[in-house]
Amino acid sequence: MSANGEKSSFNGPVFSRKKSLLSLQQYATSQGVSTGVVQECAKLGVVQIRKHKDKTYIVDLPLDIYKGIKQQDEQKPEPVDTAAQAQRISDLMNKIFQPPKHTQRLPPEPPPAVPDLHLFAQEENQAAAENISRFEPQLGRFRISRARKIIDAIKIISVWRIVSVVVTVALFISISAYRMVSIDRNFQQQKLRQAYSNIQKLMSEYDNTRQKARMYEIDMMNWQSEAQRNQKTLASLQIQFQQTREKLFQARRDLSETRQYNADTLKLLNEQINDITARIQQGTGGK
Repeated sequence: MSANGEKSSFNGPVFSRKKSLLSLQQYATSQGVSTGVVQECAKLGVVQIRKHKDKTYIVDLPLDIYKGIKQQDEQKPEPVDTAAQAQRISDLMNKIFQPPKHTQRLPPEPPPAVPDLHLFAQEENQAAAENISRFEPQLGRFRISRARKIIDAIKIISVWRIVSVVVTVALFISISAYRMVSIDRNFQQQKLRQAYSNIQKLMSEYDNTRQKARMYEIDMMNWQSEAQRNQKTLASLQIQFQQTREKLFQARRDLSETRQYNADTLKLLNEQINDITARIQQGTGGK
């Protein structure tokens, strides 16, 4: 009965040709989900999408989904609840991946008039059991998709836990950032203090060098003045030497002249003495 009920429910307006096609936005608005969720469901095979004239439409709609939907592209999506979206997607995926329910078949009644057919009753029961076991869902081969895992994880984790985890992570990141900033600031302050001390050392060395240069400049000025004085003294000494030399030459000239004069005078005196002597001798000889 359940199988017939399911078949009757699927034979309804889902496969009607008169249904209107819905765009991704309209379908997402009707389901209360986002367009990305609809595209993910299309990738998983929950819904089928087709493209016609550069537009995308929903082809395979589950269970009278098109009822009560306005086909207006300008309709804006309303804010929806994330938990309700996850629940709807989970229900859709459960309906799609739910294994078919099989009812146990009653063993066929043997025909009363033909006793030979009763021999094949056991074989028919075995065949029916094999058919039933053949169509039983094999849960071991079923693979849960990643979207289903994410939806189940979202359903299990409460909002307060998510908020607490986010706050904890944000607090940890803030503390780490503050510590990194404080460490960087201390390092920059240390570098600044070291640079300031280096600048102070350079300034003190500059002042010392400037004082030494000033002292050297003063000494050089003293040496220049002393050299000028010595140069002046040397010039005066050279002048005195030249004057003394000239005087010496003049004295030598005077001495030579005096000697010549003395020699001439002595010669003249000798001549006068000789002349006087000769006169005296002549006078004595005449007497």
